[in-house]
Amino acid sequence: MKSDFDARPIYLNKREHIRAHFLLCFVSLVILRLIQNGMGPCRLSVERIAEALRGANCLLERGGYVRLLDVGGKIRYEERLDQKSGKMVPSLKFSREDQAALDYRRIQETFGTNFYYAYAKQEDFKRFFKEMELGKRA
Repeated sequence: MKSDFDARPIYLNKREHIRAHFLLCFVSLVILRLIQNGMGPCRLSVERIAEALRGANCLLERGGYVRLLDVGGKIRYEERLDQKSGKMVPSLKFSREDQAALDYRRIQETFGTNFYYAYAKQEDFKRFFKEMELGKRA
């Protein structure tokens, strides 16, 4: 399990800060393992899960609405056929099919979630996670 994380010194002095740091690290590891085990044989590496989840951000807006932002998407070079010359030429293209977006979609499919482009009240958001938790127990 140590191969998934890089070890580095921590500069904490107070006992409660050291314990809190350890707790956060341990909870992070447990969440990663739950995601991996939930995905079964098609599980992702810790690096790919972290990259996919790193792009998952949300905003709390006025009125208590939670808005999830889109995950992934990159501009990349791609060769395309030029209409005039008939030759392949390099061009820029926006793609939503980057690895992080695809992995995020796989994680969502594994746990039966679909919160892309969603606006929800905080209460609905909390209920959504509670229902997801109850569904996994059944």
